[in-house]
Amino acid sequence: MFLLVGGANTVFGYFSTLSIYFLLSPRIHTFFIGVIATLLNITVSFPSNKLLVFRTKGRWLSEYLRSYLVYGPIGLLGATALTWLVDGLHVNIWLAQGSIMAAVAVFSYFGHSKFTFGRPAKQPR
Repeated sequence: MFLLVGGANTVFGYFSTLSIYFLLSPRIHTFFIGVIATLLNITVSFPSNKLLVFRTKGRWLSEYLRSYLVYGPIGLLGATALTWLVDGLHVNIWLAQGSIMAAVAVFSYFGHSKFTFGRPAKQPR
């Protein structure tokens, strides 16, 4: 199930970022486009990760906020890398975003499995 949902989330993230880039790049710097796309992609991917991949119950708000703690640093690194690749090295946006999304998928899965949706440790008595 992870591969199916993770793949769908990655495809959505890829094309939403490209769409935002093509719509806003004449007016907004590439880094901020990456940040906007990250915020959108977190909100879209959270429910499917929660319900279909990690299958957790309850704790919607705390897990949603924790997902920002996982995706946030990854998203900032991704936005920085996108800026560096597209604006600095003049790599095609399609290729740059594809390479970034592959890395985001791997790192975010481990972050979510250990932190966002991980089971809290039992408290000693």
